[in-house]
Amino acid sequence: MSIFDRLEQTLSRTIDRQFANEFTCSPALRSPNGRPVADPNRVSWTGKAVFEENDVYQAVEIGKRERSGNDLHTLATGHTFELSVDRVSYPLADEAKQADRISISGDPRSFEIVSARRDGMSRIVFQLVEIR
Repeated sequence: MSIFDRLEQTLSRTIDRQFANEFTCSPALRSPNGRPVADPNRVSWTGKAVFEENDVYQAVEIGKRERSGNDLHTLATGHTFELSVDRVSYPLADEAKQADRISISGDPRSFEIVSARRDGMSRIVFQLVEIR
C-alpha cells in the first residue's frame, strides 16, 4: 500500500469521526415501471457517512424556445443530496444499487439511491433523491 493510499484512509476516518451521521441502507428491487420492494437476497446494513445537502439553481425558459431572440428565464431552486461512505469500513456499500432506501438518524426524510460513484480509493458517493 502506498503512502498516498494510507493518507487517504486516515483522512477518510478523520472526516467520518468529525462529520458523519448514522444511516441505514435497506436493499430494494424494482421493475422498470414498478414500485420498489425489499430485496430478499441482500441484507440491510447500518453505517456512518457524511450527508450533504446543496441548493441547485436551474434555468427554466419561459419565453421563446427557438434560441433566436427572447431568452427570458426564471430560476427554479432545488436540492441535491449526497451521502459519502467509507468503502473500507463498510464493504457492503459497494453492493448498493439504484432504488435502495436510505434513512438517516435524526432526519425524518427518507431517500432513495439514484446512482453511486467512486470518490477516490476509499469512498463511494451515493446520489440520493428524497422520497418522503
